[in-house]
Amino acid sequence: RLTLEELGGRFEVTRERIRQLEVRGLDRLEQRWAHDARCAPLRHLLAATKRTIGSVASTEEVTVALTTAVLASSDSGESVELRRGVFRNLLGPRVEIDDLSLTDAAARTLREARALIDQMDTGSVVSFEWFDKLMTTLGARDSLRTRIQEHLRLRRLDEGYLPWGGSLNEKAVAVLAVRGETMSMMELHEAIGLEAN
Repeated sequence: RLTLEELGGRFEVTRERIRQLEVRGLDRLEQRWAHDARCAPLRHLLAATKRTIGSVASTEEVTVALTTAVLASSDSGESVELRRGVFRNLLGPRVEIDDLSLTDAAARTLREARALIDQMDTGSVVSFEWFDKLMTTLGARDSLRTRIQEHLRLRRLDEGYLPWGGSLNEKAVAVLAVRGETMSMMELHEAIGLEAN
C-alpha cells in the first residue's frame, strides 16, 4: 500500500492532487453503486453478506462470507482477492481484535468491557447475566462466546466469570475468594487448570 506522496511521485503530481483524484473517484463509484440498476444485485448480495457476518464475527467467518459473496457475484474465478478486498471495503469499517472482526460500535463496547474487567478487584465475579447482556449488546452469536470470554480474560466458574489475570497465586486467591470455602489442592488445581503464566 503506497502513501499519497509515493503515488504522487510515481505519477509526477502532488500528493494533494492524488487526494483530490481519490475523492473524485470514490464519489463516482459511490454514485454508480447507489444509483446504477446494474449494481442492484451486488447491493443485495452485500446486504445479505452483512447480515451473515453481523457486528461480531471471527476473522475466518468474514473471509468465508466474503469469498462466498465474491464467487456468487461472478462466474469467473479470476481476481478473487481484488473483489474480496472491494467487498471488504463496501462492508464498512471493521476492527480486528485478536481473531475477531467487529464493527466500530462493537469494538468500542468490547474495549469498554475489557477496561471495566481490568479494573476489578481480585475475587470479583462477573455475573452470567452481565456477560449474556454484553453478548446481546455486541450482537455476537453464541459460537463466539468462548473467544469473547478469552479476549476479556475471563474464566468461567460455577459462580460466574472470574477475571483471569496475574500469577497462579493470584488466580488461586481469586478462586478461593469466590468459592468462600477451603479447597483441597486437587480442587484448586482443577479450578485453575493446567495453564502456566
